[in-house]
Formats: sequence, structure tokens, C-alpha cells
Amino acid sequence: MNAAEQATKLWLESLGFFVQGPLRVGAQNIHLVGIRLDVARNTVVQKVHVHVSVSGRLGEPDGNTEGLAEYVAKKFIGNSKKGKIRIKVRELLGDKYERWLVIGKLFSQQCTWVEDGPKLGVRVLPFAQVLAEYTNKLRDAPADEVGRLLDTLKCLGVLEVPISRNASRRTSP
Repeated sequence: MNAAEQATKLWLESLGFFVQGPLRVGAQNIHLVGIRLDVARNTVVQKVHVHVSVSGRLGEPDGNTEGLAEYVAKKFIGNSKKGKIRIKVRELLGDKYERWLVIGKLFSQQCTWVEDGPKLGVRVLPFAQVLAEYTNKLRDAPADEVGRLLDTLKCLGVLEVPISRNASRRTSP
């Protein structure tokens, strides 16, 4: 699991999802699947299949120029005609689930993909939004969860200074 997937997983968990992933399906990966329960009613209230791509190459003129529809088909259905990814996700979540695509800042298509995603049945979320929502939730989080975020941000290159996990637990002499 790369750092962006890990950060997205932590964000989903902070929203109350139980998350599994990444899962191999042949040569492809399902990044994350999650379910959110209403514990009081003992029912599932939300199921999601999440693909995370923060690569700056998406949508660049000299890089990957596939459109959103092709990208969604490849990542949420699968490369083969059988649609192995969709079959596996349906085995895990059933027929009714949401598809979310977490993307990094794209060349010039981020706004277009966010707007056009719902037309294809996909909620497209900027990775910056995921990080912002998660860091806002950390204000009341226990120290071990903050430590996991700091490790993830360090891997992403957002943090350059090593931070001790024990720093938040230290008391003044």
C-alpha cells in the first residue's frame, strides 16, 4: 500500500468505515473497499470501492491521456472483458455500492473529472480534500492515530522534519 492509499484508508476509518485493501485480482489491484455500519441498528449504511491515484501523469499532454470514462472502466471494472475487478468487489460488497476515485492535482482536468464523475456513477475527490478532512478530524484523535498520519505525511514528502511519536505525550519537567 502506498502512502496516498494509506492516508485515504486512515481518512475512511476516521469516517467510521471498516476498510480492507489492497486486494489482488490477477495482475490488477483493488485499492480499498469499505463498509460503514450503524451499530445501534446492526445494519450496513454505506459500502464503497475506492481507487486512489495521485500520480501527476493523469491527464497530462505528454503522459497518460485517457479520459475519465476509460480510466473508470479500467480501475472499477477491470481490463478484461469479464470485468474481474467488478466481480470481486461485488463478491465482497454485493451489487449496491459506491465508487469513489481519489485523485491528485491533475494537469487541467481535475475540475472536469470532479464534475463529470457523477455522470459515470463515480464520486471523484481531490486528494487534498481527503487530507484536509482527515487532519481536521485529528484535533480530537488519540496520539497513536496522529502518529500514523505523521508517518504517512512523511512518506508523502509533506513533512521534512522527523517527529517523535512520544513528543505529544511528553510533559514539561
